[in-house]
Amino acid sequence: MDKYQFHLCYSGFNLNTASFTFTGSVFQPRPEQIMVVANKEKDNCSITKIEFIGKSDFKVFVKDIDREYIMQNMKFRFHILFSTDDGKVYKQILNHDKSSELSYPKEVEI
Repeated sequence: MDKYQFHLCYSGFNLNTASFTFTGSVFQPRPEQIMVVANKEKDNCSITKIEFIGKSDFKVFVKDIDREYIMQNMKFRFHILFSTDDGKVYKQILNHDKSSELSYPKEVEI
């Protein structure tokens, strides 16, 4: 399971946007194997785009973060869904509440 895990490398914030860079330790997914989703009402943000960097890194751009000034605490999350070559689907969740925390991957039963 550890080989199917992403790690948060970097995050950057503006007033209502943010970006997060992730890397896979061993797993090198193809772009079509990754989907990042957020529900604006439930997750307090939406996803602008995913940018792939090299073989195992990708950057997620987030928008619609609801806050009035840059130092205001914001609470949001988004979901990283990815498939493996053996046909399994996993989900990791990035939660941000004063700091960013990436969950351990869990297999999604379909």
